[in-house]
Amino acid sequence: MKKKNDRYLKFKRKLFSQILLVVFIAIAFVLFLNSILTGRFGEFFTQALQRVLNIDYEEAFYIYHSGVRGNKFIIVFLTALFMILIIFKVLISFMSRYFDEISDGLDILIGESEEEIKLSEEMEFLEKRLNRGKKILKERDEEIKNVEKRKNDLIMYLAHDVKTPLTSIIGYLNLLKDMKDIEEEKKEKYLDLVLDKTYHLENLINEIFDITKLNSKDLILNEERFNLKGLLNELLSEFKLILKEKNKKIVLEVPEEIEMYGDIEKLSRAFKNLIKNAIFYSHENSDIVIRAYISDEFINVEFENKADIMSKKDLENIFDKFYRLDKSRSSKTGGSGLGLAITKEIIEAHSGEIKARSIGDKIIFEISIKR
Repeated sequence: MKKKNDRYLKFKRKLFSQILLVVFIAIAFVLFLNSILTGRFGEFFTQALQRVLNIDYEEAFYIYHSGVRGNKFIIVFLTALFMILIIFKVLISFMSRYFDEISDGLDILIGESEEEIKLSEEMEFLEKRLNRGKKILKERDEEIKNVEKRKNDLIMYLAHDVKTPLTSIIGYLNLLKDMKDIEEEKKEKYLDLVLDKTYHLENLINEIFDITKLNSKDLILNEERFNLKGLLNELLSEFKLILKEKNKKIVLEVPEEIEMYGDIEKLSRAFKNLIKNAIFYSHENSDIVIRAYISDEFINVEFENKADIMSKKDLENIFDKFYRLDKSRSSKTGGSGLGLAITKEIIEAHSGEIKARSIGDKIIFEISIKR
């Protein structure tokens, strides 16, 4: 509070001193006028009338007394009124200079000019605040543009990902419709393909609903304490078949005693997304390592796999919605592009943090959640 008062002190001091100076001059002038109307001014005025009008002293004094001294109150009042008007005029001119500066500063603030706002020295406190506001507005404008771009990208990716399986479904259904005498084996094959594409479409739509729900501030976590290794062992059983097909193995380096606190269902979803990601992007015939350890107040869980070297851009964008390392955007290998975005939302909903780092031919996803 003291700092803020110091900023205004210079401005208030100058404003007060200038107002006081103008008022003092006005009062001094009125008092001076009142004194001269009753002092030597009377004698001087009488003699002047004698010379100008060529009249005697008594007649000149009568004119002074009845015309000036007798109306002293009116003369002083009118003079005081005039001085008040001058004071208001000076004050308005003085204040309008600041208003003009502020107005010009606001024009720069809301405009697109890169020019810095400059105000009088005594209004440096306001100049700094306006320039800070200008910087914040610029940053927000950039953020809005980025949000708009991400929204357009999301719509484009969504349209692409929905259209691809939908086109296949329509194509196979038209084949089944047109080929009246289709062989039972082919019919079963086409129906299986249609069903597979339909499941893919359903998964995509479910993930879009999930990411929308997770972005909501109304997300409710059903938190409880659970054994981390026990949960991971349950999840790994779901991946036995695909690991066997790809000739990959998951190595679990998690101490038995680590207990976590959180929403088991949502954290299971996050862990499964990271396991899927590791399976799809790891090198052939390589191991995927899941390790956990405690540091200070945090439980850290790492998912490590061998993969192609990742660029800085990939590491920065890997948690973005619809971002895929697979530049061909193949649905078969790259999923929907929402898995890691969903994972990030879940971890952050638990007041945790997730980071991706690349060390040589290894990529590591590190989760940190408070114990």
